[in-house]
Amino acid sequence: MSLNQSSVHFLQGIQANVVYWQQLVGQLTGEPSELFRQEQDNVWTAVKLGLAVSEVQAEAAGLLLQIFSVIERCGRWDKWLPLLEKASAKSLAPTLCLQLRNRHGQLLRKLRQIDRAVSVHKSAEQLATTLNHPQLLAETWFNLSADYRFCRDYEKARRYGQNALTIFAQTPATSRWQAATLNTLGLIELSCGNLDQA
Repeated sequence: MSLNQSSVHFLQGIQANVVYWQQLVGQLTGEPSELFRQEQDNVWTAVKLGLAVSEVQAEAAGLLLQIFSVIERCGRWDKWLPLLEKASAKSLAPTLCLQLRNRHGQLLRKLRQIDRAVSVHKSAEQLATTLNHPQLLAETWFNLSADYRFCRDYEKARRYGQNALTIFAQTPATSRWQAATLNTLGLIELSCGNLDQA
């Protein structure tokens, strides 16, 4: 077998592995966290290898987004942070990059790296504005609201949260986002001692 054939087979193997995990996670009903805990290292390897190959980067980044909520619940955020950082820096479709930046910033916030989270979310805000994508802009503003709440910059946190809520209220099927934003705004008011508003 020539080196070229070996490279093709290796590439196909990486792609098949990413697709396998996308399909498996996509078929799960309920909480995939137990399977994820057992297979986390294998999924991590699939994403890492996929991000290293330009032909598979978009699929690997998609898998990363697909499993992000499980990553949030299962911990080991420091393990996944470098992959999110790498994925969000790739030259992928702009909306995919924007989603990756938002998730990257969220993980930074969970790791209490708030200044870095704000920086990543501000870059996501610029991209969302450029793309003129209201839903993703509102998601970014929600994240900035949460970031600034952790910084105790309640004025900025409140402003970003209210801006996000305005867009979510105009967009169908965003009740989950509305609820999360209202919760953040309530926590901001609670921190400011405005119990009635909270």
